[in-house]
Amino acid sequence: MYWGEVLSQQPGATQRVAVLFSGGRDSTLAALLCHRDGSYLHLLSFDSGIGYGAELREMRVRELAKVFPPSSYTWLLIPNFGLVRRICFAALADDVREDGCQQLLLGESLAMIARAIVYCLSHGIDVLVSGASGYQTSYGEQRPEAMEVFMNLCDGYGIRFLAPVLAYKSEQAVKDELLEAGLSTKSLEASTILSDLETDSEPEVVTRYLKRKLPVVREFITKFSRL
Repeated sequence: MYWGEVLSQQPGATQRVAVLFSGGRDSTLAALLCHRDGSYLHLLSFDSGIGYGAELREMRVRELAKVFPPSSYTWLLIPNFGLVRRICFAALADDVREDGCQQLLLGESLAMIARAIVYCLSHGIDVLVSGASGYQTSYGEQRPEAMEVFMNLCDGYGIRFLAPVLAYKSEQAVKDELLEAGLSTKSLEASTILSDLETDSEPEVVTRYLKRKLPVVREFITKFSRL
């Protein structure tokens, strides 16, 4: 199982990894752990069209520049509103009827992973790193069932899906690591208008929703990575 493993590589090797980077504490720690491993980081942030406060994320990027050598990473902001619209909203009424709840943040997460897969395939990167943490596994997009679907999706394209922050079982443990590295313990990430609409979903509902969306995702990946 890849997603619960810690990134490792041959001594002296420089591996390129893509990191799902929101600017929050957990994704920042994921980037820090990969940086310590000697990897070159492609920090991928996304504009889903439903967020606000992006200037906070940019503050985190400026902060990283004081800790990471400029030659060790690159940061990209990738537009992803079209795929988010198709996954999350095009069949929203049908989704709610079938699942008994809305799972918009879960759908947004799936869209980000799909877009990251396209980026990885286009740039020859075979490791995708998530900031999913061990103390937030109650959230739909960080539940073990969701992580399993994400891992299998990535695996189908020859990409390892890792989540090294799963080893951190408390928010304080994450804050302590960031502070020691000279990084802010604030969650400097853009917010989404959906954040207060989070609903608890049973594991089978999470899995069913994601599997229902996979054909859309695979079509998108094929179309934009020219597989």
